[in-house]
Amino acid sequence: MRGPRAAAAGDHVCGGAACRLVFSRRGQMDESAFRHYLQTQVRLRHGVAEMVRRQQALREADEREHEAVWAAAQAHLGAAADGALRLVVPSGPRRRAPLAQRRLERYRQHLQEVAAAAAATTATALPEQAPQDQPAAATPLEGRLCGLCGGGCCTMGGDRAYVTADTMRRVMRLHPQWSAADVVQAYLDRVAPRTERHSCINHGDGGCTLPRELRSDTCNDFACAALSTLQQQADGAARRQPVIVIRRRLGQWTRASHGADNRITAIALLTEEGARRLPLALAAAPAALRDEGGA
Repeated sequence: MRGPRAAAAGDHVCGGAACRLVFSRRGQMDESAFRHYLQTQVRLRHGVAEMVRRQQALREADEREHEAVWAAAQAHLGAAADGALRLVVPSGPRRRAPLAQRRLERYRQHLQEVAAAAAATTATALPEQAPQDQPAAATPLEGRLCGLCGGGCCTMGGDRAYVTADTMRRVMRLHPQWSAADVVQAYLDRVAPRTERHSCINHGDGGCTLPRELRSDTCNDFACAALSTLQQQADGAARRQPVIVIRRRLGQWTRASHGADNRITAIALLTEEGARRLPLALAAAPAALRDEGGA
């Protein structure tokens, strides 16, 4: 039988199966140890609930700010923004530095390993396993959207760049005259002398240094929420519509970090013909309203 203090604390821990799981430990501990365990679970669960609440509040504040900025941009642009698609993108890193030799050696070793694995099986691989070896090129509008972001999704590429034996097999089918060593060299030749720190080794000054045919399937197929929304505009008329884009400071994989600076760093109008940066001052008043709303 649990004590009154444990019961009182337990009322705030959870419900259903989660609660039963916590109290299933009761028979494995003495009263003092179980009380400490229960109090710890209470604090953890309260902490998680508070974190979820804060993240939801931040998302709602961001959405209010986005709506206000989009409205300000629409007023600023007038008819040029009629029917514009509204998107938000993260930011790529801005910490370029000379390529460290240790990074290049780690990349070389990885490439050699996956190229050897690919070469061992390419001879038996059937063409049907890769019906579309040549990745589709991005449209101009998609390219401008990714260019404004600057590689916010690339930071997890590290010194492997998501290149696998499957990637190598695809490249070898496209270039049957290349040996495994040739394939490895093709990748190494495209590493820039300056790369983004804490990002993919192929993340250079102008974006990815690899052509699409050498990029991993992960890189070719991934689409953030903004790019996915843009790609869903399938018909020609929709593809010609302008796009008002808000860019935030954090990257694709860090933007949920609690307390991190994720302010708006750019606003732009993108079309099939070009890109136009808008005054960042358009975000100033909405940001003040956001801070008041989140207080």
